[in-house]
Amino acid sequence: MSTRMTAAEYQEMIRFPKPSKMRNYKTEVDGIWFDSLLEANYYCELKVLIRTGEVKSFTRQPKYLLTDTLKKNGETFKKMYYIADFLVTYSDGREEIVDCKGRRTQVYINKRKLFENIYPHLTITEVSG
Repeated sequence: MSTRMTAAEYQEMIRFPKPSKMRNYKTEVDGIWFDSLLEANYYCELKVLIRTGEVKSFTRQPKYLLTDTLKKNGETFKKMYYIADFLVTYSDGREEIVDCKGRRTQVYINKRKLFENIYPHLTITEVSG
């Protein structure tokens, strides 16, 4: 025989959200939500570098096409993108793609390999916490 929980027990159980798989915490800065505290802190650093003149501008979550839509044997495969955390443009014109990583997943490693093959003139810089 199973035991039913009361509404109060259920509310207590769900009061604290389950931690994310990567153990990161969504963080808000300037009304913008970031996937991790590391990414939010890097955003704050970029804002300081803009004020000092070292950085000209930056873009959040630039998207790079890795594979186009593909149809094979009656199956359709969707486009696949690599989405970085930041594209930083320095005052001297250099561009840098920055990805804030607490942990390198196999999906990230595979997408990075594809990215490096398709965009050899661009480099990803990983920032870890």
